[in-house]
Amino acid sequence: MIAYFLLIHFLVPRSKLFNIRSLNNDTSVVSLGKNRVNLKVDDKTHTSIPKKFSPIGIEILPPKQKLLTLVSPCEVVSPKSKINDTFKCLKLLVPGKPIACIYNDSEDSIISPVIEHTGVWEDFIMQFVYKLLLQNDSLSLIDIGSFNGQYSLQAAALGRKALAVEPIPKHVKMIMKAIQLNNFTDKNTLVHNAISNKVGDSIRMVPVDNFPNSNKNKGGLKIQVAFDKNVIAAKTITLNDLTDVINFDYAILVMDIEDHEGYAMEKADKLFNKVKIPFVLMEWFAGRWTTEYKFKQIPKLMDFMYSRGYWPHKYVPNRYELLDTILKKEGFETWPIDIIWKHRLANFKF
Repeated sequence: MIAYFLLIHFLVPRSKLFNIRSLNNDTSVVSLGKNRVNLKVDDKTHTSIPKKFSPIGIEILPPKQKLLTLVSPCEVVSPKSKINDTFKCLKLLVPGKPIACIYNDSEDSIISPVIEHTGVWEDFIMQFVYKLLLQNDSLSLIDIGSFNGQYSLQAAALGRKALAVEPIPKHVKMIMKAIQLNNFTDKNTLVHNAISNKVGDSIRMVPVDNFPNSNKNKGGLKIQVAFDKNVIAAKTITLNDLTDVINFDYAILVMDIEDHEGYAMEKADKLFNKVKIPFVLMEWFAGRWTTEYKFKQIPKLMDFMYSRGYWPHKYVPNRYELLDTILKKEGFETWPIDIIWKHRLANFKF
């Protein structure tokens, strides 16, 4: 079957296969049923790709071809997506002052009110990221579990490339709205997926904590496999799949995915082989771990990081700096909620 396809592909003119007719010197239209796609082409190359929209109405870029029959599972949001939702958008009080969008107070009781009143969420991490970016002009940023994208937006404001990955549909719209308002479409790449150790699972978002009004903590949602198609938020991919869309080779990795970091790092070897990552900023909330997660996933995560030359550190309070003392491995249950994995060869000053 493959041999037959290759024979047809190379012997039959592509104009016969795709019904291409010329509109002018540099544009063609391809008839694909109800889809008509205007494509800029050169004199010899013609491409036919219909537009794709996610269930939430956001335009998704055509998947990148990996092999003859395989395409990337990453759902990259088109920078031309029309975001009709109304959000409260404001300038973050960080260097570059990028615009970010947030929830109304009635919808989110934790992160959005803090951003509105102080200009930033987790200012000690934002300042630390800024210090890192400032020291190396070639340093980009990967933000896993982006919420409203403040880290990737700050990186773009400093002229850096940034990749944001976010599963929650409303957050995806917030981030893309901010990208467009800031005119960062050439710097920011946005992927609408959830990061896990498997590809293709349909997931929904549920509160990570079980307390009154926990549904109003929009930054405290974790993924759970969904069996009802009406509640599906996104599809899962792995960290390794991000190599399909990353166009840089040196970056900080920021990861906050609500007690799923251990699963995510199971499939991260290809990412770490492709991209030099001097720092991994990670949430480490031991108080919420299940017994299985603590004794099965956390050891895998730690083995991966230690084997690749990373050592865990904590922030210096109120100084936006890194504590030189390495956290003790045997005391991992008492590590701070936010930690930094620093590669042993990372040469940065604080």
